[in-house]
Amino acid sequence: MAIYIFLIIILIILSFIGTYCIHGEKRKVQLQRYFLILSFFLLGMVMCLRSAQVGSDTSTYCRIYGEIARTSSIVDAFQVLPLSAPVYILFDFILSRFFSSEQTIIIATSLIICYMMFKTIKDYSQKWLHSLLLFVLLTVYFQAFNGARQMLAVVFAVYAFWILAGNLKSVKGWLIYLVSIGIHNTAIIFLVAILGIWLADRSKNNKTLFIKTAALSVVSTLFLGAGVAFVIMIFPRYLMYVNGINPESILVDTGSGRIALLYIFELLIVLAYVFVSRKSKVFSEKKALPALVFCCICGMVFAGNTLIQRLLWYYEALFVIAIPNMLATIDKKNRFIIWFFMVLVLSVYSVWFLLENKGNMVPYSFF
Repeated sequence: MAIYIFLIIILIILSFIGTYCIHGEKRKVQLQRYFLILSFFLLGMVMCLRSAQVGSDTSTYCRIYGEIARTSSIVDAFQVLPLSAPVYILFDFILSRFFSSEQTIIIATSLIICYMMFKTIKDYSQKWLHSLLLFVLLTVYFQAFNGARQMLAVVFAVYAFWILAGNLKSVKGWLIYLVSIGIHNTAIIFLVAILGIWLADRSKNNKTLFIKTAALSVVSTLFLGAGVAFVIMIFPRYLMYVNGINPESILVDTGSGRIALLYIFELLIVLAYVFVSRKSKVFSEKKALPALVFCCICGMVFAGNTLIQRLLWYYEALFVIAIPNMLATIDKKNRFIIWFFMVLVLSVYSVWFLLENKGNMVPYSFF
């Protein structure tokens, strides 16, 4: 666990130095770029060099890669492993023609996840180092150890979202989103976030948009609950994920409930943006507002539902970019206070996540 704590401390220090200790805009931007590259190099190496025993799904996808490596054609790969993930199977098949070691898939997915998040932050965040820190403190980075294939879909879907937030008709954005669905079909759930862009374009101000979104989120949550119940009826084996006994999510049974607490905290940040922020010159954070509100409401309602919590990874990753962009619309004094308090709270949250060790991330071991 020491290696994860080391990463958190290093990123907090780099974020503070790069944001508050450097004078001169040109010099600050240059140094922040170096810090961003260095930090993602460290994050990537820790993720790449882990053994197959680190992360709940890691050994499973290593085994899948090994089976695909032993097939002689792409047709055989699809017959042996009929996953609903054509892009992922094709990726594994091509990669396995050059490298047969199962460690290859860990390295490849880790590098792609880190690169795509690096590119998303660099292209769309107003505060690079803040987004970098949130990538870790919101545990999006750590979840990538537990569900690498889904997180691969998450980073492509999130990048597509910010492209579509600028132009909903972007062919590039829609193609990247389709790639994410081809990697993991749960990315279909992210269509709600993209529809939120359409809703944001038709709302006059943030308060009106928030009220509309909150109402629609409550209704959508009811439909989502009914949909999950229907799936459980057809596939009873998934009951283990939705029967409300997930220890990391329940307040009453364990006194824990960090998942619910995280969504409450994120909702407070969204409320601060809606009711405290001044008029923004950049409206990308407004386009994300419906998705963020949906995430918070749905996350709190289904705090004990592991299946839905994993579906919300797509929305949780949006906060990595949205929070710094939302805080940029608040006056400097209040922004610093909120950011300082946020780092403190989320540092405790991320360490709490590691201590619970729900995804077999501790102890860390090299391959």
